[in-house]
Amino acid sequence: MPCVYFSPVMMAPQLPRAIEELVSAGQRVATVSCGSKNTAVVTETGQLWIWGCGTDGQLGNGNDITTPGGDRWNSEWTPQRVTNGLPGGAAAVVREVSCGHDHTVVALASGEVLTFGKGDYGMLGHGESEHADANRMGEVIYSDNVLVPRVVAGLLV
Repeated sequence: MPCVYFSPVMMAPQLPRAIEELVSAGQRVATVSCGSKNTAVVTETGQLWIWGCGTDGQLGNGNDITTPGGDRWNSEWTPQRVTNGLPGGAAAVVREVSCGHDHTVVALASGEVLTFGKGDYGMLGHGESEHADANRMGEVIYSDNVLVPRVVAGLLV
């Protein structure tokens, strides 16, 4: 079953439609997670695809842009495969993803857990309050060679 989405345009109702990037890549979606400003999917083959707003590094792609006014900007309007920063790169098999308010948690089939995005209050588990994008994503916060069945990132309500 291809992944579907609803248009953010509220003026006219939109019918669900396939996300062409995943269809053309021949990927079938196994799990979906939606954060407050981004969405991620894990495919049946263990690939991680993510899109949306990533101003705090929650897309894991390291493409942050700082405007002359000092604002950070990073948005992907279509799904992008995330491999940069994953242990093993493109060969890494992602088992689970959870998008939080401004951060993302990823569990690999190897038992490793990675986090990236906004690091306030130490919520990334890196031992500090710094934000982490793909450049820090390779820092494993948990690894015990055991299966991590589920990861969950919190949302601000």
